[in-house]
Amino acid sequence: MGATHPLASRESVSYEDLADETVMGGARPDYWREVLVPLRTPSGRLIPIGPSVSNFQEMIPILATGEAVSPVHAQAARYYARPDIAYVPVRDAPLARWGLIWRTGNETELIRSFADTAHRLNSVE
Repeated sequence: MGATHPLASRESVSYEDLADETVMGGARPDYWREVLVPLRTPSGRLIPIGPSVSNFQEMIPILATGEAVSPVHAQAARYYARPDIAYVPVRDAPLARWGLIWRTGNETELIRSFADTAHRLNSVE
């Protein structure tokens, strides 16, 4: 959200808070969007979906001006730190899980080795 947004000074927000905001749309595929930005809060209130974007760079001016807010994964604060954007944890959001994917037609020994190493180092099952 924008750094001057009323929720920006909070230690955390909840999905219930999002029912009172315009939330950015555009996350694809739908199952991913539903986890990151559900259509309803846990109590059943609708979460209004506003501007739709296709990448993080398109989000920045919309967030900075306060036109909309958007849940993002925690690493966004590290890679997209900006003075006009505030990153506030969503306390009832599920933890993100990441996985490696690749096109099997392009698989190489280097890719298999990387995937094997990542699997061995992974602390989350």
